[in-house]
Amino acid sequence: MWADAVGKRVTTPEVPSALLATATGASSSTHHDLDGRERLFGFSRTEGFPFVLAYGLDKARVLAQWQSRAVEFALGYAALLASALVAAWYQLTAFRQREAMRASEEHFRMLAENMADIVWRSDAQIRFTYINAADERVRGFSHEEVIGTYLRDNLTPQGQAVLDDVAQKRQAIELTTSKGKALKYELPMRHKAGGEVWVEISSVPVYGSDGRINGYQGVGRDISRRKLQEAQLLASNQQLENQLHKVVEEKSALQELATLDPLTGIYNRRFLDAALPRELARAQRTGQQLAVIMLDLDHFKRVNDQHGHAAGDDVLKALAQLLKTGARDSDLICRYGGEEFVAVMPNMSADQAWERVESWRRQLEVMPVVPTVPAARITLSAGIAVFPGHGDSPAQLLARADEMLYKSKQNGRNRVSVYALT
Repeated sequence: MWADAVGKRVTTPEVPSALLATATGASSSTHHDLDGRERLFGFSRTEGFPFVLAYGLDKARVLAQWQSRAVEFALGYAALLASALVAAWYQLTAFRQREAMRASEEHFRMLAENMADIVWRSDAQIRFTYINAADERVRGFSHEEVIGTYLRDNLTPQGQAVLDDVAQKRQAIELTTSKGKALKYELPMRHKAGGEVWVEISSVPVYGSDGRINGYQGVGRDISRRKLQEAQLLASNQQLENQLHKVVEEKSALQELATLDPLTGIYNRRFLDAALPRELARAQRTGQQLAVIMLDLDHFKRVNDQHGHAAGDDVLKALAQLLKTGARDSDLICRYGGEEFVAVMPNMSADQAWERVESWRRQLEVMPVVPTVPAARITLSAGIAVFPGHGDSPAQLLARADEMLYKSKQNGRNRVSVYALT
């Protein structure tokens, strides 16, 4: 086709007659050229000039450009529409979340305001940001009087001390794997009318997006009645304990009276019968010696007959005091019966026992023991037996000490005799 067009004259587009008839104006028309393309011609005439300006555009190319722009416009519109839809979806989702949160908050408040327990929230400084109506029923303070105040300011001094301990526990827990653990504690809170209200609190921390505590929330329960019952029970237990202690003291006093000689104040024979086996068992266990000494006042009947029983009692008390003064803490001094006395001395040899008893004998011999008869002369006789050499049972040791006492009496009294194995 192009070969046939070579050498041919290009046709001039025909100017629209309407445009030629006017001084100025513009119009357009289409025309097929030699290359077979359809072109769009535009004509424009300017007043004062004797010609018409003609310009041509390839119709297919113009249409392609318009189609491309139409596609771009359609894509842009689609993208804009998609963005609008996404934005609308996010807005709808956020709205639904807000509505759900609002409904949840309303539900929470509805439940909280109708609970018997105190429900509260606070900031990181434990300053109340919310508290339900139960607090006013329990403590008497209105909602407005509590919101914005610190928990510490609502506590008694004792409650503030408890809160300090809880704060230290919370700090320690936050450094462990138990972070966020609920803490339960009891403390006394102030009542508007005065006095205190004991509340059991369970609280947990509320964390922010940075992982730090930005508040607390918890539940409090009035336990004043329980604490009162506990205090009453404690008082009752203390009263019972005091009564029991008194009974024990009275029993101990009775036992002591039962084991003490009422005249001399030293142990009696009943105590000796129980104590001597224990002391002998201890001596056998430790491998130590144990001296058993039996003492008797010489001519005691004569003292009673000549000076009366009151004088005889003075003599018995004087001898008991002498024996107690010269005894160690571990020694046992007992009134065996009548004018007879027994001394049990742990970890003491026969020679040491003889020196101790001889000292008693000499002191008694020169003591004015009868106030009404200062010149009265009182003496004692004694016998000594020592474990393990002289016996290995209480009965045997007492019998041999008594045998030596009898020997001292036979040899003239006012002397000390030690058992000797034959």
